[in-house]
Amino acid sequence: MNHLRQASLYSQELNDPSFLSSDSDPHDLSADASDAALASPTWLTQNDNASSSGADWDLSNCCTTPEIIFLSLTAGYLLLIYLLWNTTIMKPMKLIAVFVHEMSHATACWLTCGSVKAIEVYTNEGGVTKYVGGKRWFRRG
Repeated sequence: MNHLRQASLYSQELNDPSFLSSDSDPHDLSADASDAALASPTWLTQNDNASSSGADWDLSNCCTTPEIIFLSLTAGYLLLIYLLWNTTIMKPMKLIAVFVHEMSHATACWLTCGSVKAIEVYTNEGGVTKYVGGKRWFRRG
């Protein structure tokens, strides 16, 4: 199996035979700093029997235990949010998100020398920031 170097570091094409490097080991800790910068991840490999029309990518080493745990927890989190989205459990979190959003409007007002008169957050998950003044540096049209 040959390791590929990152294409952004070189002006050579991927199908150039000199671009392939089979003598470097990305896990060799004795390599100097310049070799470490060129080392590719272990999952970025090309099979020796790749056809000339393109690379035959082998991703068998891409998902180790930490990646599987991360993907499983992310999938579980997304499923939990999907199931609980329209429940009363999520309502306080949604209202906090609306408040943080309205605070960003208030912060923009303060940064442009304006004055915030009120911030209102409604139970229908809407909100409004009432302000006066401020310099409108960015005008539309």
